[in-house]
Amino acid sequence: MINKERLINEFINLTKFNSESFNEAEIEKYVIKKLEALDLDVKLDNASNSLRRYNENPSNNLYAYLKGNGNGLILSAHLDTVSPGNFKRAIIENDKIKSDGTTVLGADCLSSVAAILEVLKVIKENNLPHRDIEIAFFVAEEPFAKGSRYFDYSLLKSKNAYVFDLEGNINNVAIAAPSIISFDLKIIGKAAHAGFRPMDGINAISILGDSLKEIKLGKIDDNTTVNIGLINGGTGINIVPDLIELKGEIRSLDNDRALIELNKLKNIFENNAKFYNGSIEFNYEIEFSAYNILKNDDIIKDYENEISKINNNKINYIKTFGGSDNNNLNMNGIRGIVIGNGMRNVHSKDEYILIDDLYDTARLILNLVTK
Repeated sequence: MINKERLINEFINLTKFNSESFNEAEIEKYVIKKLEALDLDVKLDNASNSLRRYNENPSNNLYAYLKGNGNGLILSAHLDTVSPGNFKRAIIENDKIKSDGTTVLGADCLSSVAAILEVLKVIKENNLPHRDIEIAFFVAEEPFAKGSRYFDYSLLKSKNAYVFDLEGNINNVAIAAPSIISFDLKIIGKAAHAGFRPMDGINAISILGDSLKEIKLGKIDDNTTVNIGLINGGTGINIVPDLIELKGEIRSLDNDRALIELNKLKNIFENNAKFYNGSIEFNYEIEFSAYNILKNDDIIKDYENEISKINNNKINYIKTFGGSDNNNLNMNGIRGIVIGNGMRNVHSKDEYILIDDLYDTARLILNLVTK
């Protein structure tokens, strides 16, 4: 019952909006009109109050509800795209829809928004019986899912969520994702003339060097990575550097292990700074908390049952090292999995989606909500 041509047109319409993160107001107005025309109860939360710490004029998250026959579920996608995402131009080429090469396409994640809207249209025009349907369209997902972090979770009635925001087709499913902790560190020494009085200074680079000898970077184990990605410091070649700034992140599928590695790193820098009579300033933010869904969970069983009606291809269960809105859903008591929505080469100007994958995403969603 999915109208493929209408689905394609809706997706292309959505890609025309300039909806980079924190600039979702116009696309949100468009989607609200679509949802209200389909008789959904639509609400916006107050996430913008918290998001103003990141942007001057953020949008709120969009929630919509369609009463059905009970046994509710949540369908989720995000409205924002990465940069360059303004003035997008989608091109249909044979069996796929692609970017014109000057911007991203926006299949991440607007293809999912289009598929959800198409399913709601099919339900209405065919008067199909369906489960209670809750829609969560989040803003600002790309910058560490800031929008869903501040979502009003009291709006949600259901405890199971299907988040359509994974590269590849609907046979790709992320059942685990990591905690991600970002940190910034300042190593504070003492400036002095490097030629005349170096003994009067405290060299922040010496503290950095000794610390890096003790810290293991990269893959710590199968579930954990540690990275220092930015280093900046020094004021001149003839001055003992008194300040070095570092930024990095820790990822782990085990939340406790992520915190252990964070404290280990902090302690190493603290001890070396103390040895040189320097000091550090250390700040961190937990961007995501890890989740893990077991394969015998009811939400997995429902997914497996409904996808079997579409294809018999092998399901690819993934433990991803990337975060998404699903991390925040799970942290707030919602059992969710992330399902492939057909997008490929995401976050690049070569992004594209196969039309059949877009179609299958809508078919799977229809199966899930009408079971």
